[in-house]
Amino acid sequence: VVTVNCARIIHGNQIATNGVVHVVDRVLTAVGNTIQDFIEVEDDLSSFRAPAITSGVMDILGRPGHYTLFAPTNEAFERLPRGVLERILGDKVASEALVKFHILNTLQCSEAITGGAVYETLEGNTVEVGCDGESLTVNGVKMVKRKDIVTSNGVIHLIDQVLIPDSGQ
Repeated sequence: VVTVNCARIIHGNQIATNGVVHVVDRVLTAVGNTIQDFIEVEDDLSSFRAPAITSGVMDILGRPGHYTLFAPTNEAFERLPRGVLERILGDKVASEALVKFHILNTLQCSEAITGGAVYETLEGNTVEVGCDGESLTVNGVKMVKRKDIVTSNGVIHLIDQVLIPDSGQ
């Protein structure tokens, strides 16, 4: 599957008199903000923003690159057992591991994901990302609320569960 800004190319390489046309499945929008910019202004990511800033990982998300961020919403953090978030936020190493476990160093649009593919996170462990019809799955669980938020340095998928790395359990 070939995409451009996460839009699937339906008919590629259509020769025209003045160039080549690629028909896509949705309207392409201008992309200017980084993943960091999006996190800084998105109210529903304030619980993720805190450990991203304190761990220093937020700076990485402002740099050029090709990242995929599975960003847990505030609701996802509210579902954590009592005390887990406080313990993680109180430990810079645990905060960094938690945030990096949600980031891939490769750009993965939902349209390009087939079957269960395993990707290494910035934290060093792996996650399995799959597609179950219209739904994206992470480690076999349907959790993606909003997908394919395209930025200048990657793509963001909002998820309704916090992924906890082995080092944070």
